[in-house]
Amino acid sequence: MSSTYLPVTSPSADQRNFPAPVPPSVIYFQNKLSKEIAEHPDCTQILLIEDDIQDVELIKALLKKAKHFPATLTNVETLEQGLEYLRQGNIDIVLCDLFLPDQQGLETFCEIYARFPEVPIIILSGLTDENLAIEALQEGAQDYLVKGEFDRNLLVRAMRYGIERQRLLLALKGQTEALRASEEQFRTMITRNADGVVIIDHNRVIQFVNPAAESLMNCKAEKLQGELWCGSLVVGQSTELDIRSSYGKIVIAEIQLVEIQWGGKKAYMASLRDITTRKELEIAQKQLNDELERRVKKRTVELRVANAQLQVLEIKLRQSLMKEKELNNLKSRIISSISHEYRTPLTTIYSSAAILERYCHKMDMTPQVKHCIRIQSMVQHLTGLVDDVLFINKPECDQLDFQPEPI
Repeated sequence: MSSTYLPVTSPSADQRNFPAPVPPSVIYFQNKLSKEIAEHPDCTQILLIEDDIQDVELIKALLKKAKHFPATLTNVETLEQGLEYLRQGNIDIVLCDLFLPDQQGLETFCEIYARFPEVPIIILSGLTDENLAIEALQEGAQDYLVKGEFDRNLLVRAMRYGIERQRLLLALKGQTEALRASEEQFRTMITRNADGVVIIDHNRVIQFVNPAAESLMNCKAEKLQGELWCGSLVVGQSTELDIRSSYGKIVIAEIQLVEIQWGGKKAYMASLRDITTRKELEIAQKQLNDELERRVKKRTVELRVANAQLQVLEIKLRQSLMKEKELNNLKSRIISSISHEYRTPLTTIYSSAAILERYCHKMDMTPQVKHCIRIQSMVQHLTGLVDDVLFINKPECDQLDFQPEPI
């Protein structure tokens, strides 16, 4: 759980009588959260300019109980001390009484606001004066709180709103100044780089050419005046005119015409604007768009081909897996069959060998030979089975000798 109130600083007795105090020492509230609070340097820095000790203690108590509003409160008793502390910076908001030992009334606020307009100020007054409150707000105060008529929540809300309003006002001021500077820059740019202006009479004869038009048309006004206007004279319609410069480059001018009176007669004022760069950008943009579209189409085709190939590979993989499964099943059946085939001759060999071992001394030669032949036959049969197994395993070991012969 985070703290709701941070260390309070107060100037010493000597500092109260000195107009420019050194930074006051920090006196920490003794509470179990003081260590946790001190670890949050982003708490709100509050400067309380108040000489009434009871009001100071009341503000301390209210802020100490405030939830979710970590803050550091510094208290000074005079306007001069407050101004000195503000000069040191790092103050987020000021709580100020209007009646101090060295200044009285609304001038107290006005003097602070005039020197530090970027710091939000909330007035704490013992006067229930609606006109004074309105005047203070009109002068720039963020709020006007009457002592004894506000609680912890109202005080915290007023400070939060005041800080946020001041932040928005400063941001708006910065934007306004930036806009004003931009307008001045734009006005200067227009003044220095005005559109070309040509005045044409009703007989299409050029009567006047301004310097911008001279530069755009690459011709002196004296030479252009008296010449026939070769462009359109349709009022309200934007047209384009290709002008060849002295170094051979084609300059594209956008022309807007309005009817005017020139020398008491009907005439036309043509406003010429160089749009060569814009046209070049449009062409370049179109080329880029076309190239992008071509690449997208090409990439789409490549992706489709790749997708089709993946699908084919997937089908082949499934087929291979099925064949592998069939081969495994076939192997299982072969192994089972071979196992059965091995047991029969082995049983025969075993029985014949056992008979020979037990009764050979009682047998004639003929039965013994018969059992030996029987054993040899079964051994040959087993050898054939082993050869069959090895033959089946040769393709997997890449040992199968494939030598096709013509038929």
